Amino acid sequence: AGKSMGLASIGAQTMRKTFAWRYYKATGDIYLTSKQLHHKNVSTTQRYAELSSERQKQAANILDDLI
Repeated sequence: AGKSMGLASIGAQTMRKTFAWRYYKATGDIYLTSKQLHHKNVSTTQRYAELSSERQKQAANILDDLI
């Protein structure tokens, strides 16, 4: 997925986790984030939206540079 944007090292899973992190950061609502990701359990979303993940922060910064 990242190759289409010139980012060979970023895959679909990283992009999905970045979306979850950024969506949660913007809304502050883990339930809404869970619904956007179509997760059955909010606990799954909590792993995706973990704010302390350095990898997710780096991916978000890369995406910010593209936008």
